[in-house]
Amino acid sequence: MFRLAIPLVLLSLPLPALTAGGKDPTEEVVAQMLGQLEKLADTLGSLKDEDTVTAAKDSLKKNVQSFIELRAKAEKLPPPSREVKDRLAKEYKGKFVAVQEKLMLEITRVRTSVPGGREAVKEISALLGRETRGKESKEKKEKGE
Repeated sequence: MFRLAIPLVLLSLPLPALTAGGKDPTEEVVAQMLGQLEKLADTLGSLKDEDTVTAAKDSLKKNVQSFIELRAKAEKLPPPSREVKDRLAKEYKGKFVAVQEKLMLEITRVRTSVPGGREAVKEISALLGRETRGKESKEKKEKGE
């Protein structure tokens, strides 16, 4: 589940969330979202044994929650101009792809080789899954399905 959650989260971001300009609030949110994903990957990278997993659980939950909040904030922002979209797509696409790859590697490593890691990844997945399911339900209601 979590293995697919991050790509789905990134793909489900509204276009405005990936495209803003200068000191524009959208660009700030995009940069913050990238930072949260990097923190999450770094925290997962620091997990070596059951003690480090236990110590990092709250931090992992906070990182995921912050990412979810930033994503919601990004969805509420107005869309930027075409030029700004192009610039930011060029600037951030590679960074998001790189952090996504790092996250997938760390998730796999933690899940398969760190004692207690499978449970930590399940908790993260549950948070992301709950948020994703809630969003899908809301969208279906809005469409009248």
